[in-house]
Amino acid sequence: MDLFALIAYLWFLHLYVAFPVSLPFWFFGRRRAQWFKWEPLILVMPFAVWVTLTLIDDRGKSLANLGEDLWLGAAIPVSVMIRIAVGGRLNRKKLAIAMILLLSVAGALLWKLVPMLPE
Repeated sequence: MDLFALIAYLWFLHLYVAFPVSLPFWFFGRRRAQWFKWEPLILVMPFAVWVTLTLIDDRGKSLANLGEDLWLGAAIPVSVMIRIAVGGRLNRKKLAIAMILLLSVAGALLWKLVPMLPE
């Protein structure tokens, strides 16, 4: 399989897990959270960190490790729910940036801490 096609497929799976669950929260929580236009970066940044580290990986992870992507996608709705629950009690911009950075760090930790799985 072409590398670009594999990355596109993995990102589709990432979105398949994150988007359907997050979309109702984004829609119904739009007044409480007041989303910024750049916040959909949360769908891209953590995946980009994880896939970049996976591509430059010299530890030789197997294809079974590609399921890590699904766990990362499952964390996105949790961050959306946190953002809605906090609402306007904290600085919204700082919280949104913190959520994106936290999930990006989670992507790096997921890559680092999950050992090579057998195929």
